[in-house]
Amino acid sequence: MDLIDALKRFNRKERFHLLHHVLGYEGWSFRLSEEFRKDLCSNIGELVPPGALVMMDYHLDWISMAVWLSGRHELPTRQTPALNEARVVGNQEDIDLLVAFRSSGTVHIVLIEAKGDTSWSNSQLESKVLRLREMFGEVIPDGAKVRPHFVLMAPKESAAINAGTWPFWMKAAVDRQMCLPWPMTMKPTLCDAEGKAKRRGRFVRIDARRGCG
Repeated sequence: MDLIDALKRFNRKERFHLLHHVLGYEGWSFRLSEEFRKDLCSNIGELVPPGALVMMDYHLDWISMAVWLSGRHELPTRQTPALNEARVVGNQEDIDLLVAFRSSGTVHIVLIEAKGDTSWSNSQLESKVLRLREMFGEVIPDGAKVRPHFVLMAPKESAAINAGTWPFWMKAAVDRQMCLPWPMTMKPTLCDAEGKAKRRGRFVRIDARRGCG
């Protein structure tokens, strides 16, 4: 099975199909804006075509199975299941945005993780790092038919990410974090009578936050 076709067919995310329908898109994918496409090209060092496949909240299990199925002619079925071998974990751990395209015989899979109000959690990232290492390995060899790219996006660059144990191909994401435009917003925060944030506070304050963009 063709890898990009497999990625399309595994996409069962309700939110994607809802937005795809109500915003009037056609085909299997969202479309990248020209500005973002150029920024992404610069970030990963590859020419991302205008028609690249774009999907949101894409499960790691789906990526794992799509990569495994690529090039195979027969699919495992209820009658002829395949040995799992840890390819499918059975949870909903996902990548915020997946961009996939073919270039010179290689399928590039761009895995974008984004944060807005909250900060990066090393434990959360480490869980995804473990799965992605299992799928793609420590180093992507020259001439690989599948080449993954990892990208981090947030309103502010984070210096608290510990990438010491990450696969080599993922580590560059820490040094080339992309900005997620985040205009001035108001945030309600529970607090005490003095305005100190408190999980079960009886008072509320309004925090104003600004990011890049």
